[in-house]
Amino acid sequence: MENRNNNYMQKAAPNGVVEKKSFTNFMATTGNKLISSTITDPKRKTQFIANLMTAISNNPTLQECEQVSVVAGALQAEALHFPLNNSLGYVYLVPFNDKKAGMKKAQFQIGYKGYIQLAIRSGLYKDINVIEVKEGELGNYDPLNGQTFNWINDYYKRQEAKTIGYVGQLELTNGFKKQIYFTYEAMLDHADKYSQAFSKDTYLQVLNGTYRGEAWKLSSFWYKAFDEMAKKTVLRQLLSKWGIMSVELQEAYIKDQTEMKADGTYDYIDSTNGNGKSKEYQNDTSEQVSNKQQQQTGMQEPPIDMEEVEDTMPRESDFDY
Repeated sequence: MENRNNNYMQKAAPNGVVEKKSFTNFMATTGNKLISSTITDPKRKTQFIANLMTAISNNPTLQECEQVSVVAGALQAEALHFPLNNSLGYVYLVPFNDKKAGMKKAQFQIGYKGYIQLAIRSGLYKDINVIEVKEGELGNYDPLNGQTFNWINDYYKRQEAKTIGYVGQLELTNGFKKQIYFTYEAMLDHADKYSQAFSKDTYLQVLNGTYRGEAWKLSSFWYKAFDEMAKKTVLRQLLSKWGIMSVELQEAYIKDQTEMKADGTYDYIDSTNGNGKSKEYQNDTSEQVSNKQQQQTGMQEPPIDMEEVEDTMPRESDFDY
């Protein structure tokens, strides 16, 4: 049996006997070495460990994950100066089943609010935002200036209205503006195509109350918080295509939705090209990401791989938008 209260992780030994390793003991040995090699300030290190242990105690599934992946993922959040607090919506440690390794691991993910925060920090953006578009709000389309909208002013009426799309907009400090709009149907098709853990047909069955399949097949966050994943997709495309990516934003972009390893390398989870790497950026450095941005001059957006997990995601109640 698993002992979640004492932060234990089960692992099968070669002889078939299940061994239990305490996360507390791991932190006192290997975990401490990993952290000390990255965080040299004693006070910052102490605070980091306290926050990490709190996050682990609050998420029983993380306690079942390979400890190295948990610490490495937390260090990625620390490197971006984001606290491990799901209610803030900046970053998450997401447990997933690594079928090849035969164990659970932790994946580092950035929420759409995290991307907004990183853009603000750069000092290069006057404004950046992404919201749902409701039925009746869609105006005219201008090929040069983008889509126009007739926003519903009544907050409660707008909350009850049907979502028909998602729009993101940025304005740089030099006055440059850009907008990206996805229809709801286009976003459904995007998720269906680039997420192996999501099915458009299944999602529509869930919405209609006709789904009769197994619950574990609905593990993708696209099922649990479609709007938040949609807004993240819009922001990623908006920033990578038209924004100015600071070094911090570039690093966050290419490491988002990865499993960080002890040696500093990382793999994308559930990628669609079958080799464990994101199609678009694979092993790109920050400079290579910047070069690709400069080469992308057409209106057609490059597809973004939304690598998905096959296990517990943050609860919808963790998001307070």
